[in-house]
Amino acid sequence: MLLKISVLRALEVPQSSISVLVSCHPCVVCQKPENFNKDVEEVISLGFNPTTLAFVNGLQVISKMTKSTWEHKKEVYRRWGWTEDEILLAFRKKPTYLARVPGVLTLSLEQRIIPRCSVIRVLMAKGLLKKKFTLSSLLITIDSYFISRFVINYQETVPRLLDIFQGKLSLQELDFQFEEK
Repeated sequence: MLLKISVLRALEVPQSSISVLVSCHPCVVCQKPENFNKDVEEVISLGFNPTTLAFVNGLQVISKMTKSTWEHKKEVYRRWGWTEDEILLAFRKKPTYLARVPGVLTLSLEQRIIPRCSVIRVLMAKGLLKKKFTLSSLLITIDSYFISRFVINYQETVPRLLDIFQGKLSLQELDFQFEEK
């Protein structure tokens, strides 16, 4: 383990990131040195900056995936029209998310993602959502549950929410301003 930690330190991986890796993902630093070194090289070749926590997240995901699994996942994304650069950019931004919930990428932007995210954005802007939700939980739930939980449940407070969900009313047509994030 000490050899692997010294490799990370030579790459200027912060001690806080090393601590996260050792405490949360010990299997990464307990693998054979040659496998660990290959994974580190792979993560660097994918464009991860060793000084960021994203590097540790990327290393953790790459170490758990076989090369063939990684290639298969990339091939699926390519079939959906993604370029290699887009795949790598998404992976660098959220390596664990895309590895854990790749099904989100199969969802229709116009029919599912935009309507649901529009509803959630309105509810958040009005301060009506107290609980944080993961994007995958909001997008993957069945329509009847989503409509019941987030549209009908708030219809009295936001009367045009169903119109927003159905695309009959755009976010730009609403009377209040959104914070840029």
